[in-house]
Amino acid sequence: MFLDISFYKMQFKNKYYTYEQNTNPFLEWGSRHTGYAAPEPHPEEEKCNKEDNILRIWAKLFADNHMLRDTVVEDTGNDTRTHKVFHALEEVCHQFDLGQPIWLESNVSEFQRHAKTRFYQDSFIEAIDFDYLELHIIEED
Repeated sequence: MFLDISFYKMQFKNKYYTYEQNTNPFLEWGSRHTGYAAPEPHPEEEKCNKEDNILRIWAKLFADNHMLRDTVVEDTGNDTRTHKVFHALEEVCHQFDLGQPIWLESNVSEFQRHAKTRFYQDSFIEAIDFDYLELHIIEED
């Protein structure tokens, strides 16, 4: 018994490819010489790509070892990690009605090592009525 099927669908790394049966498999995908069609996006893949660049930062204000306020800022843009952190800090300062703190060397090194940093009075230009502002990355993809 002989089956003649001219097209197959193949899943490769969550991408679906359609190709003809009698083509050279050693040529590139999507090449016009092979008869391969361009990759068809899988519906699950499209959904995953939208959430791939997510960054969530938890910001907390502390005074006398008590948390006064907190918020979570989410950024799903295509910026770099550094730009996302700066945008999140700007959003936090806007929500808490604070001036923008200055990133000192201690803040940068602490943030690079632990994905968490604290901004004390010496990071702010004006006087603050709390002990410190803490930024903590809680989700990063």
